[in-house]
Amino acid sequence: MFIRKVKLEDYLSIKNLAKKFKLNVYRKKDWINIWKNNPYLKKDKKIFVTGWVLVNKKKIVGHIGNIPTQYSHNLKSYNGSVISCWVVEPKHRLHAVRLIKEFVSQENKDFFIATSSNEKTAKTLSIFGWKSMPAKDYNKKLYIILNTKNVVRGYIKKKFFYSNLVINKILYYFVKIFLKNKITYWKNFEIKNKIEICHKFCSDFDNLWEKLKTNKKKIFLFKRNSEWLNWHLGNKVKNKEAFIVVKKSNNVITGYAICVFKKIKELGIKKAVLVDLVSLEDNTQSYLDLILYSIKQSENHKCDLFEIVGFNENKRKIIKIIKPFEKKSKFSPFLFKCNNLNLNKILLKKEIWDPSEIDGDSIY
Repeated sequence: MFIRKVKLEDYLSIKNLAKKFKLNVYRKKDWINIWKNNPYLKKDKKIFVTGWVLVNKKKIVGHIGNIPTQYSHNLKSYNGSVISCWVVEPKHRLHAVRLIKEFVSQENKDFFIATSSNEKTAKTLSIFGWKSMPAKDYNKKLYIILNTKNVVRGYIKKKFFYSNLVINKILYYFVKIFLKNKITYWKNFEIKNKIEICHKFCSDFDNLWEKLKTNKKKIFLFKRNSEWLNWHLGNKVKNKEAFIVVKKSNNVITGYAICVFKKIKELGIKKAVLVDLVSLEDNTQSYLDLILYSIKQSENHKCDLFEIVGFNENKRKIIKIIKPFEKKSKFSPFLFKCNNLNLNKILLKKEIWDPSEIDGDSIY
């Protein structure tokens, strides 16, 4: 049993290992893009380990991915790494710790984050000194139901492992009668400013980022210039797996929302996830307009659910004006570990976070 660095030709073995445990794996071209086109690696021509594999008798039985990321706080850049696809065969789980030790032993890293941890992963990381990201609401997902029939059918299938037409109809009519006002409540609000679709992350986003990182310098922010946004989400927008809506003032972008489409195949449900929400104006109407337009776009794309994960207290307070449903998990999937002592003190304060699924690998 030994550990080595990931090679390009390991992709299929890693994918097959992950699928055994129902973990999402990037398509191969996206998997390559993560490291080949990462702005930090391209700019400084860094040699970067893409991950480590645990090998037993020439067979890959464990893997941990290592995604480079960069954040800004007080106009200073910080380099970090994101855990991706940490998976080990059950009979070799005792060696999983060896993989995480390799991960956190990297030099020149200010912080490490994990944003898609399951309950066991979260407990294991906590034992080794990782902290839960202090914005506690990250484990409370908010939902707008767009297709009640499909959501009811999916809910029954998840709870009872099969779909029954009679039960579906009974529950559907119950929901339709007793929860109608809550389901359609968002439709009571009007979009008061002009919002439009944007088809790519152009130089306008660079101008917005320069203002944002100054105006929000006290927030720990994932870099949002066009280069980083294109690396993270450009292919999804290009392949129509995501959309961008923007608000402009004098033909200049002052805010935007990004949504990514995801499918829950086993339940037959399609959802749009709000992965980023930004506004220089930082007021209720600006955020509401971007959210409402995003919901309507999701409805036009035949989504069954509109999902919202994370965001700071101010944004969540505004989002709750439209009365979304809320589902709380037993734990938060977002954890961090920090080697930079000064940064660590900062990251322990919940007010410096504005977390969403643009952080980490949650969007994949």
